[in-house]
Amino acid sequence: LLLPNFNLVDPPMLFECNRACSCWALSCRNRVVQNGITCRLQLIRTRGKGWGVRTLKDIPKGTFICEYVGEMISDSAADKRADDSYLFDLDNRDGETYCLDARYYGNISRFINHLCEPNLVPVKMYVDHQDLNFPRIAFFSSRDIKQYEELGFDYCEKFWVIKYKYFTCDCGSSKCKYSKDTIHHTLANYYRRVKEEQQLEEGTLQPPITAES
Repeated sequence: LLLPNFNLVDPPMLFECNRACSCWALSCRNRVVQNGITCRLQLIRTRGKGWGVRTLKDIPKGTFICEYVGEMISDSAADKRADDSYLFDLDNRDGETYCLDARYYGNISRFINHLCEPNLVPVKMYVDHQDLNFPRIAFFSSRDIKQYEELGFDYCEKFWVIKYKYFTCDCGSSKCKYSKDTIHHTLANYYRRVKEEQQLEEGTLQPPITAES
C-alpha cells in the first residue's frame, strides 16, 4: 500500500528496487509494480461507455491495481496513427516527447474508463532505470473501492479538449465537467486560462480591475 500521507493530487515519482539492489527480492516491500496484478479485476460491458473494468473484491486505498502497458512511441509517431483511442501521454518535457499506445499491445488497463470522480490515480514508476523520460505508469486506488465498483481515472482536460467533438463524458457524476451539458463551460475556462498564460509569457496580461481602481 502507498503511505497514508502520499500525495494523490499531484503524485510524486516512485522508484522500486531492482536487480542491482542488495535486498532479497521475495521479501522486499519495495517491489510492487514489477510483481504484476494481484487484484481480481473483471472486464465488463458498461451502459454508454463501451467496455470497462470493475473489481471483484473490496480494494483498500493506496493499493496497486495494474500497470498501463503499451507500445512506447514518440508523439510525432502517434500523430501519424489513425486510431489514438489508447494513447497515454508520458508528459515528459525535455526533447522528444513520448506516449504509450495500447492499441496493439496492452493489458486490461486499456479498458479502464474516465471518471470525473476517479477512484484510481496514475503514478510514474521507475524500476530498471532512472531515465525520467521513460516512466512506467502504475494505477493505485485513490480511495477505498467497493466490490463490483467500476474502476476509472481522470483522462484530464487535454483529452477532452480534443475528443469533445466526437463524444462527451457519460460518467453520471453530479460533478461531471465533460458531459454534453457542461463541456462548453469547461472549454471556455480552459481557453481563458490558455490565453492568460500566453499573455503572462508575453508580458501583456492586464491586472484585474478592482473597485478601488
